Amino acid sequence: MKHIILTRVKYCQKCFDKKEPSSNTIFLVYGSSSNTYHLHKSITYGIRGFSPHIIMLDKVVGDVVKYLYSCCICNTEMFINNNIKHYIIFDDTLKEDTISLKEWNNWILFKNTGYEI
Repeated sequence: MKHIILTRVKYCQKCFDKKEPSSNTIFLVYGSSSNTYHLHKSITYGIRGFSPHIIMLDKVVGDVVKYLYSCCICNTEMFINNNIKHYIIFDDTLKEDTISLKEWNNWILFKNTGYEI
């Protein structure tokens, strides 16, 4: 199965509780064209609790897609190595969920490249 990673907006209770996304919030996104992660900073306040998430295809069974996901705001950690800042999402923050194949395909086809908050 092809390794598929997306960045899509999902609801996050932790972000809601922290009143995120807010102005100047740092978050990660995955660029499907570049096949790498990018760091962004929000420029305005977004809709409270709705934040970018990294979403990874796990498996497809019939018409159901199982995927793993993690919030790109509250689960993004920074560390410094050789005076360079790195931002990562740890595997232990990944959660599982399912979605219909039709809804998954809509996520795949959605081409709004604006990660702006």
